[in-house]
Amino acid sequence: MYFLIHELLLAQWLKNEKTLEMEDVIDTVYRYSRELEHSDPNLNLMEKLMRRDLLSWFKKENDGDKEMDRH
Repeated sequence: MYFLIHELLLAQWLKNEKTLEMEDVIDTVYRYSRELEHSDPNLNLMEKLMRRDLLSWFKKENDGDKEMDRH
């Protein structure tokens, strides 16, 4: 998930005309955690999309994990 946080921070940096304050980093990580890691529906959707689309490494590591398909 580091890559996703990196992309979110990059988007914030571009939005802020190539500046990024520590407050921006804290806010982005906090929102990521609240909206993805602590939300089962959002987390399950993200895992489903990761399996389906781009991340072959994720699919290989988690193919046998049926717990992720609980919703």
